[in-house]
Amino acid sequence: MDGGVAVSAGADGEILGALQALARRARNALESPSSIDSWMRSDGASDVHKAITALGSDPAIAAAISLPDPSLHLCVLGGVAFGYDLHVSISEHLSATLSQDVPVDDESIRLLRFLRVTDGVMQARARVTIVGFAVEAPIELPFGRLLPAAERDLALRDVPAVMPPFVVFEYTANVPARIASRGHAHPFTEAEREQLEGAINELHDTRVGRLLVAHALIYTGPVQEHYVRWIPRYSSGDVGRYLAPPAAVWTEEWPQPAIPFPIDDSYATSTRTTAPSERGSEREGLGRRPLMPSSSGRAHGYPLYRATSACRERQRSKPG
Repeated sequence: MDGGVAVSAGADGEILGALQALARRARNALESPSSIDSWMRSDGASDVHKAITALGSDPAIAAAISLPDPSLHLCVLGGVAFGYDLHVSISEHLSATLSQDVPVDDESIRLLRFLRVTDGVMQARARVTIVGFAVEAPIELPFGRLLPAAERDLALRDVPAVMPPFVVFEYTANVPARIASRGHAHPFTEAEREQLEGAINELHDTRVGRLLVAHALIYTGPVQEHYVRWIPRYSSGDVGRYLAPPAAVWTEEWPQPAIPFPIDDSYATSTRTTAPSERGSEREGLGRRPLMPSSSGRAHGYPLYRATSACRERQRSKPG
């Protein structure tokens, strides 16, 4: 998934050994990610210090942390910067490794790759809010996954009395990135940013487009991409873009309760047969994964609801 990571038996082995020892000790000592930060300052402080010392021996990481106010600059949403902090990255790393399903060795390699900005990219998660249907449990797709959404995933100025159905579509990609001091000249030229961000936008449109086309093949209700957030894998920050306000059909008069429909075999077929392209999936670290719907994974679809004349009149009377 990570496109191959070159790990030497020397310095890399020492760094990875320190990260793996820290992760295994945290896994044995902690039950919840909520206690990671306090554990890092107390019982785990010695192991954290060893891991940070080992990371600091890497030339690329040492050069980064020697900068005044080092920042990660990503080529998404016009170019954004996140703090480059080893303590924060280790905390996020430990949060991931607390799950018994996550291999500690693989996760340690991903963290080292992230902090080095290997090949000029770093792994980030796109969290996309889609209005128009909802799911009760996570559903794995060949190009991402669907997750139950919360109110924080909507970007509404005025929350309607009855919330529209909405879902989170999430996928992971390797995003072009560089490290530079915050406030100094952006490490990407304008031409580089335009080209690299264009490629990321194309990837995003392909992923979301596959989902929307697959949905359209098995259901006729309207759907709308509403909000997207990018979250670097080992950073506590995120950046979002408000794409468009929900249409009047979602916010003015929401209709009857949802009509549930299964999202298993039909959805698997649709998501596999409507793929515009798998071009570059391995390079992007995405690859194809089998569809593994939860046994309780069901989606709620809504019939196409046309606004009443009174609803349309209210829309026309609104200022602007």
